[in-house]
Amino acid sequence: MSKFLMMIGNKARQENCSIKQNGCRKFSIDGRVINIAVVVMICFAAVVYLAEINDMAIQGFKMKELEEKQTQLKDGVKKIEMQVAEMQSMQKVQERIGRLGMVGVAEVKYVSSGGAVAVK
Repeated sequence: MSKFLMMIGNKARQENCSIKQNGCRKFSIDGRVINIAVVVMICFAAVVYLAEINDMAIQGFKMKELEEKQTQLKDGVKKIEMQVAEMQSMQKVQERIGRLGMVGVAEVKYVSSGGAVAVK
């Protein structure tokens, strides 16, 4: 394929050189240069691909760690909510009333003010 391209390029150069004799330079690309360029591009693409795959794997591990932490935090919240509910239960409140020496109120009396409480 590269010989065919070189033949077409040589023919076109010969036609251009016959028209312009001044400053006609010979320009050809060797097949090895093209092959080396293609191999370099493939290697570069492979390195970029591996870097991206590695980055995605790292992000996956971070995501898994964050999900585990989220699960642990949710479990902690549930335990704390259970403790709050237990501490607010009537039985616990009665125990604390007895322990603190509080007495029940038989009759509640409210204080009423005779007039305005605050004046501007």
